[in-house]
Amino acid sequence: MDSNNFVACLKDSELKEGQMKPVRVKGKPILLVRKGGQIFGLSNICPHAECSLHNGILNEYLVMCPCHGWKFDIRNGQYTESDAITLVNYKCKVQNGKICVEIIGKGSSFFNYGELETDDNKVKRVNLLITVKFARINILLSTAKTKIF
Repeated sequence: MDSNNFVACLKDSELKEGQMKPVRVKGKPILLVRKGGQIFGLSNICPHAECSLHNGILNEYLVMCPCHGWKFDIRNGQYTESDAITLVNYKCKVQNGKICVEIIGKGSSFFNYGELETDDNKVKRVNLLITVKFARINILLSTAKTKIF
């Protein structure tokens, strides 16, 4: 972890156990959550309808979107109904009494992962994992059809 990538955004005392707080760090809407003595940071925007998650309900390690009930694990941003959707999550630390969030890169859309599956030297399937705006979406491209989960 490069400490130069961490940006102070909130006093440590302002985030109590079991509490969620929205912050904006370098233009990114981030939800900070203190749970189990740890601080978690994830996108504050639900990819379904772009609702703010800080208005949702925190139950154990799941935050539920107030608009349509989508649930995400605050520890990794994973949507509970599909492995294909994951909120962008951010490393957090406390330094000098302030919560700091790691921000890497300038853009919010970037290519994360690509995999090419072949059968007898013909492309059978291409798996792409990309980050678009606020969430990671797995896109499966095949010669038969295109599916977006």
